[in-house]
Amino acid sequence: MIVDTDILIDHFHGNADATAFVREALLHGEPLLISIATVSELLAGMRPGEEEDTNALLSLFRIYPADEPIARIAGAFLNQYGRQHRLDLGDALIAATA
Repeated sequence: MIVDTDILIDHFHGNADATAFVREALLHGEPLLISIATVSELLAGMRPGEEEDTNALLSLFRIYPADEPIARIAGAFLNQYGRQHRLDLGDALIAATA
């Protein structure tokens, strides 16, 4: 299961549903994956003093790299949906990874 950046941000902001989602998945032994784009997005939005918590959270996930096939799919998504739906590169990479 690929987890979107928004779920992890919501968890950091104290959203009980996001925290419960991550906790339940981990308790049930479900492998949790994040795109390499999520790592970049989380680090870009990290507030001062959140480094340790951010790294601890990232350690719970398998980080899926972006390779050429994923980049090609993301590019196609951006070409088709980017302007019309305001799709950005990070979201396109995450969608392509999924």
